[in-house]
Amino acid sequence: MTFLRAAVAAVLLVVLPAALASAQARLTFPDAPLGTLVVSGRVARVESRWEAASRTIHSYVTLEVARVMLGGVVPATLVLDQLGGETGGIGLWLPDQAQFAIGEDVLVVLTADTADGALHTVGLGRGKFTLDTSAVRGGTASAGPGTITPGATISIAEAERLLAQGPRRALTTYAALAPNETATSGPDAPGFTYLPTGGDPARWHEVDDHAAVFVDHPLALPGTWTGTTTNTTAAINLWRNSGMELDLRDGGNTLAAGQCSAAFTGNGRIAVSYNDPCGISDWVIGGGYYTTGDLRTVNGQSFQKFIQGFVVLNDTGPQTSAAGCFQDAVAHGLGHALGLGHTGAGGSMMEANPRAGCTSGPGALGSDDLAGITTIYRGIASGPFPPDPPTNFTATASLSTVTLAWTPAATGGTAQRYFVDAGTAPGIYNLGALPFPASPTSTNVTAVPPGTYYVRVRAQNAIGTSLPSAERQVVVGACVAPGPPGTLTGSSNDTTVGLQWSAPASGVAQGYRLAAGSGPGLSNVVIQELPGATTSYGAVAPYGTYFVRVLATNVCGVSAPSNEITLAVQPCTAAPQVPAALSFTKSGTTVALSWTAPAGPAPTSYTLAVGSAPGLANVAVIPTGSAMTTFGAVAPIGTYYVRVLAQNACGASAASNEVVVQVP
Repeated sequence: MTFLRAAVAAVLLVVLPAALASAQARLTFPDAPLGTLVVSGRVARVESRWEAASRTIHSYVTLEVARVMLGGVVPATLVLDQLGGETGGIGLWLPDQAQFAIGEDVLVVLTADTADGALHTVGLGRGKFTLDTSAVRGGTASAGPGTITPGATISIAEAERLLAQGPRRALTTYAALAPNETATSGPDAPGFTYLPTGGDPARWHEVDDHAAVFVDHPLALPGTWTGTTTNTTAAINLWRNSGMELDLRDGGNTLAAGQCSAAFTGNGRIAVSYNDPCGISDWVIGGGYYTTGDLRTVNGQSFQKFIQGFVVLNDTGPQTSAAGCFQDAVAHGLGHALGLGHTGAGGSMMEANPRAGCTSGPGALGSDDLAGITTIYRGIASGPFPPDPPTNFTATASLSTVTLAWTPAATGGTAQRYFVDAGTAPGIYNLGALPFPASPTSTNVTAVPPGTYYVRVRAQNAIGTSLPSAERQVVVGACVAPGPPGTLTGSSNDTTVGLQWSAPASGVAQGYRLAAGSGPGLSNVVIQELPGATTSYGAVAPYGTYFVRVLATNVCGVSAPSNEITLAVQPCTAAPQVPAALSFTKSGTTVALSWTAPAGPAPTSYTLAVGSAPGLANVAVIPTGSAMTTFGAVAPIGTYYVRVLAQNACGASAASNEVVVQVP
């Protein structure tokens, strides 16, 4: 279950993992509709616009075509017409729409709109793939003959292999713009994801005021469909009775048949339309329009306000031929119109594809559906006051990263977002204000240039903005690379290699880089980045002689190398000797064993022999898989005779002393 965006999972509650892309059905290239155009290229421009004729928002993606893979003759530049986006403080969201960013290399499967010839991706996000421009042959994204996982990274050669499995189609000539489109104008956007500005999802704030949200639908289903409007009412009541505090009600048969429910009205209602009058090709689409002007926080997550919702059912699929499938489709679309995305949790109404058993009757909401909807729709008191200023504001610098932290005020209204003001002199905030969500109340600002800065934080909710906190000064020094790591040592045991070193004597190490070569000073064998502050490394290496160094790294650069060691990785010369001093301790049915490593050739692992009588191993033989000299496990009640053996690539030792373990 997700909210409106799949890409912000890290900042959402743990009960709301992103799962939109993984839940999509696989796209089979040869089964794409006739007239499909497949091209690769780079995204040069993205712009969202209000379309007066259709009363909706479209986003236009300018694509610099690099290669035509299938189906047509195209100009050097194509403009894709994608439904959704944000402009003028109002946005349109629908789940699974393809996402584009300027400078992105993509492979897109396109189809032309039957009404005006405008090109758009097939199946929303299922027709867009990230292009691996470095891959020259083969590919790893293949999911079986003729299939590719939607949203996967794909190479040109892999795409050609899949496309070759399908029938070739007659060539069609495509124009850069459909006849009724106009060239995009205005400033470039950094890219769009069909999400509210700042990444905040949307909800129906009516829950806070105990106002009802009505769902409108036509008087009757299309004549060839199976089901009745009572199925629509039942789908509405699934969510109404979910335990959420939003008062969702059946608005009755107030929508004209054939009316596109996705056209903007801003009427504060959700509309359901059948037989796909909106030209949106998927089994069911749900979503809504939102405004950026009313921000509220629930359970630490900021939400913007839905001002209109819609559900559109397509005219082909199981939802047209079985009443249970029809009711499931309406319920699924309503989940989107209430703010839920797709989920990977089995047994959920918000799984991406129609429920397999719907032909036998409608389904119920799953536990994941219930957890998501009740998390969003817990009413909050809007309150009459803006927040008071945050307290305990601190600002510290490490290298080029500034860490800011504060405490929400114990008085005043609840903060729904924060703004950090920054300037180059006391009381001067000429560097602007950075917005942050209400949770968490700390953040790291990276790549800050050297200098002295003055910062403060303000809290905001839908009522107003607080006075500023106390001002703090933070000094960011010159960004310098760390000094070289301390003494590097290493050892090998057959093919197992271990390295150790100490942190640099100067500077801050945020990671290390291991360099190994076939001769002094060379790095032609491996260069391995080791993130974090670890000062040891273990690996398996082929037999040979290696010249190894380690370097410290941070955001500012890379240090000089440590001392170089020569490490000979060679076959073991003999099996290990016998481990000694095997002993144990017990706690209930948990047994902990320990022993002493033998002298001589080093073991690479140990094996436990467990029997029901002295000298036997008829109960269990347990390889530990490591060179550690301890092992713990929960054992069934009984009496056990236990020994340990050491082993390496040359063989195994004899058994150690035997201990008798009685459990419990």
